[in-house]
Amino acid sequence: MRLGHSVEKIVTRIVTAAGMGSIVLLGIMMMLTVTDVFLRYVLNQPIKGSMELTEYLMVCVGTLGLAWCALQGAHIKVDLIVSRFPQRAQKYVDSFNYLLLIAVSGLIAWQTFMRAGTIRQLGVDSAMLEIPQYPFVLVVSFSYLLLFLTSIMLMIYAVSYLISKGAKK
Repeated sequence: MRLGHSVEKIVTRIVTAAGMGSIVLLGIMMMLTVTDVFLRYVLNQPIKGSMELTEYLMVCVGTLGLAWCALQGAHIKVDLIVSRFPQRAQKYVDSFNYLLLIAVSGLIAWQTFMRAGTIRQLGVDSAMLEIPQYPFVLVVSFSYLLLFLTSIMLMIYAVSYLISKGAKK
C-alpha cells in the first residue's frame, strides 16, 4: 500500500507542476501577443515568427493542463442525467468514463510519441523560425501520458469507493 501511496504522490506532483507550467506558458503567450500587437500597430515592427511561437505555446498550454484539470475535477461535465443517479451509480458511470479515458489517453500518448520520432527523423521544422516540431509533439505525448496516469488514479478512487460501499452492505 505504501508503494501505491508514494507513486500517487509523485504523479500528483508531476501533474501539478505540468499544470503550473501550463499557466506560466499561458502568461508568456499573452505577453508575446500583447507585445507583438503593440509593436505591429505602434512602431510598425511586428515580432518575427510570433504566430509560430504562439501556435507552439498554445499546443503546450492546451495539453499540459489536461491531467491537472482532471485531477482537480475541473473539466466541463454535462451530467444532467447522471447527477440524478444515486452516488453509487454515479461512481459506476465515472469508472466506465475513466476506463475509456485510460484507453484513449494511452493510445494518444503512444501514437504521438511514435509520431515525434518520425517528425524528428524527417527533420520537420516551422516555416519561418525553423524551430523543430518534434519537441512539441513530445510535450503532447508526455501530457497524455500524465492524463493516462491520472485517469488510472481516478479510476482506482472510484473503484475503491464502490468496494468500500459494497463492504458495508
